[in-house]
Amino acid sequence: MSFGNDPWHQWGSTQDVVMIGAGGVQAPPPVRAQQLVRVEYKYPVTWAFFLSVQVTHSNMAVPLINAVFVDFDVNIGVGRSNVHLDPFARAQFSGVQVQQAGLAFRFADSVQAEPLDPFTGFDPTALQPAPNIVRQLTAQSIQIGATLRSTGAQTLNDQIMASITAYVAPLNHVRPEWFAGEFGNELGGR
Repeated sequence: MSFGNDPWHQWGSTQDVVMIGAGGVQAPPPVRAQQLVRVEYKYPVTWAFFLSVQVTHSNMAVPLINAVFVDFDVNIGVGRSNVHLDPFARAQFSGVQVQQAGLAFRFADSVQAEPLDPFTGFDPTALQPAPNIVRQLTAQSIQIGATLRSTGAQTLNDQIMASITAYVAPLNHVRPEWFAGEFGNELGGR
């Protein structure tokens, strides 16, 4: 018996986020996307991820001198423990790239995290080789959000629209109930 959507319907989404210029000399307030990913699995699994941002619309009369970027934040947890990674990844665009849609697309299935602190007197390479590339997340719960920001002012009512995507999928998807011959909607082709 299934209640609501199957869990994997929450393993990824794409949302359009619009930043509207406030005029003046300050950057417009950041715009937060709704939750892009929400995983609540019964046991810890190793997950692959995919992140992308495309600036799909900009009606700025005056070219933006500063940068526009999207910060992805990730919450991962196992049992009663969780870790908040903010920002987990950043997609950044120059003002010229924002005005030319073909240049305003970024995607990744890995990110470079900060290395362990090399100034504490121990050798961080013993624990985490440099560069610190993250290609997967180990968790039973994952939440991914994103925030669109600008580092400079925009003319009043000028708009920048970004299409923001996040997906996750288990590297191995073997469910214990399959061995008992119990299948959910996995066979329904949805």
